[in-house]
Amino acid sequence: MLHIYRELHLLSKTRIFIGLFIALSIIGTGYTYAEGPVSGSAVSVLTELLKRHSSNLKTNNSPGQAQTYSQIAAFYERNGIWRESVRLYKEALSIQDQLKDIKHAAGSSIHLAYILKKNDDYSAALKHAASAARLYSKAGIKDSSASAYVLMADINRALGNYRQAESLILKRALPLYRGAGNATGRIKCFRSLGHTYREQKRFSEAKWFFIQENMQARKLNNSKGIISSLLYLGKVKVAITDYDLALKDFKEAERLARNTGNISALADIRSAFASVHSKLGNAETSARFASLASGNRYQMLALEKNRRDEALLLFKESQNLVELSKRSVKPDVIDAVEKTSHIRVWDVYDSLLITLSFLVFTTAVFFFFAFARTRK
Repeated sequence: MLHIYRELHLLSKTRIFIGLFIALSIIGTGYTYAEGPVSGSAVSVLTELLKRHSSNLKTNNSPGQAQTYSQIAAFYERNGIWRESVRLYKEALSIQDQLKDIKHAAGSSIHLAYILKKNDDYSAALKHAASAARLYSKAGIKDSSASAYVLMADINRALGNYRQAESLILKRALPLYRGAGNATGRIKCFRSLGHTYREQKRFSEAKWFFIQENMQARKLNNSKGIISSLLYLGKVKVAITDYDLALKDFKEAERLARNTGNISALADIRSAFASVHSKLGNAETSARFASLASGNRYQMLALEKNRRDEALLLFKESQNLVELSKRSVKPDVIDAVEKTSHIRVWDVYDSLLITLSFLVFTTAVFFFFAFARTRK
């Protein structure tokens, strides 16, 4: 009963933060958050972004267009709206290439590569990752160049190009991360190599690299790295039939995933538990963990859908506000101009009429006195 309460509590906590996540996805584009309710702030920030983008398009401001295309693409990306995100990053990249903006073109390329890989378009993802690595290298940004090489390695591994994947980490990414003193980057390298060797059933090497990942992650208190390394260390131990040690790793990983609210990791860990207990002949326990894993996956799908739906509603609301502001301002301006023009015409007419009347009056007075003087 206690574990059910914890699961419900975890789900409710995650739902509470959906709105905050969407709002932060806009802040990440470079805006400062206004004080006030999260939803209201998110709408106002996104509305201002869309207004700025519209202004950039009207004035043919190419650097501004590239920036706002990227910022809107980032909003879509962080909320799992992949098609629009890809389209807008490509728009930004096209302009950045024309402007020879190497740094930002590299950024657009790496985002495209991550999204395309996530959607299993490995050929296009590899092309953009390679472009990002080349551009970051040209710009002298070692950390980012190394990250692009790690991504290239992961894509090559997905394509079954294990030798190329191994080479990209050992000869490219790892030396760059070491040179830059980037410990978090080294965690990524160890993880990538561990997966490359595990998939080839080179379990001794895979185990060694997952241990390196685990040790480095503990030094940095990197919970994601600790959970990931424990999960895959456990899977390696299952493969070599070291079930007791595997269960120990899974238990620690499950505890950390629950404490950090990592539902995706919980689904993977509980699937691994189900597999081990099935091998041990514990059918009832295996079924229980399989059910928990299924529940976690359902939670993830529901949360992702909610996040996408809420993001789309937020975007639509912001678009409506932009259109409303255009419609409300334009007629008022036109009306004001028309009224002002009308007033100005009559002001001029009245002024001329008064002046003319004054001239006639003064002329008449002049001639009257002149005539009177001649009579004398």
